[in-house]
Amino acid sequence: MTKRPKWLDRPEKNVPEHIRKAKGTGRGTSDAMHDVAFWLSDEFDHWVAALEAIDKRNDKEPLLALLKSECELPHAARIYLADLLSRYQLKKKRGGQSTPAYDRSLAEVALMLDVEAVRNLTKNGMSIKDALAKVAKPRGPDYLEILGNAQHGSRGSTRRMKKRRP
Repeated sequence: MTKRPKWLDRPEKNVPEHIRKAKGTGRGTSDAMHDVAFWLSDEFDHWVAALEAIDKRNDKEPLLALLKSECELPHAARIYLADLLSRYQLKKKRGGQSTPAYDRSLAEVALMLDVEAVRNLTKNGMSIKDALAKVAKPRGPDYLEILGNAQHGSRGSTRRMKKRRP
């Protein structure tokens, strides 16, 4: 265990003694940025804590949860987020990449268009079964089941992508 540096014991002006003699985490005090940073406004403590989780523990979950929530992003927190992004190298994960939430894969786009075609045919009086068969026919026999699942909202891939989107 290392010794406490002597310069920490120097009396400083306007610094209360209990702060000067405070020990690190694990001894009853907090070294979390939002606890010790008196210069930061309390209005965005949760944003600072989330950014600190990335810096100290490489844990992005608190920030992701805040960004997905309805919580407002104050201007100062926006600046801290920009600083964080400028300091880190964003890299894609290894392996196959999922389609970004703001985009659609080619297969998903084709399926969406076909589901819309089935809806239009059923609006014009055709039965759902006949409309599915008519739209799926050019794509092959296996596509009928895929299109049927997408039409009924029971296609897993489509549901999972829908959860990721706003």
